[in-house]
Amino acid sequence: MASDPSRPWPSSGIRPCCTRKLERSLADHQRAIKLAPNNAINYNNRGVTWEKKGQQDKALADYSKAIELNPEDAATYTCRGSVYFSKERYEKALIDFNRAIELDPEYADAYINRGSYYHTKGKYRKALADYKKALELDPETAFARKLNKYLSYESALYLYRFVHYISYSEKSR
Repeated sequence: MASDPSRPWPSSGIRPCCTRKLERSLADHQRAIKLAPNNAINYNNRGVTWEKKGQQDKALADYSKAIELNPEDAATYTCRGSVYFSKERYEKALIDFNRAIELDPEYADAYINRGSYYHTKGKYRKALADYKKALELDPETAFARKLNKYLSYESALYLYRFVHYISYSEKSR
C-alpha cells in the first residue's frame, strides 16, 4: 500500500499494539507522524500505545498534541482524562471528561470515566447518574468494559445489578 501523507496512517499501527507488539506499533506510529505531522489521529494512536507501555507522560503529550490539532474529538479528551485520572490529577481529568461530554453527549465512555471520577470522590449519586447514562447509550458493552477498570469485580457486579434494578423499577411505575 502506497503511503499518502494526507490520510491517516493505516490501522497497521494499531494492530500490533493490540497483539502486544508495542515496539513495532510505536515505530509504525512514528512513521505515520513523519508522513502526516498534522493528523491528530496519529498522535492519539501513539498515545494509546504509550499508555499501554505505562509511559503516561508520553501518552499525555501525544493526547495533548492530538487535541491541539483537533480540539473537537471527544474520544481524545476521554483518553487524556483517563491518564490524568490514573495519575490522580482528578480535577484535570474531570475537565477533560466534561469537555468530551460537551462535544459528544452520546459518547458512553466519557460518562463511564466521569462516573469513575465521581465514585472516587465519594459523589455516588452523580456516579450512578453517569453510569446509568452510559448504560442507556451503550447497554451491551460500555458499562462492563470500563467500569471493571476502576472498581473491583464484586462492586461492579453489584452496581450493575443495582442500576438495572433501578432502571426496571422506574419502567414499571
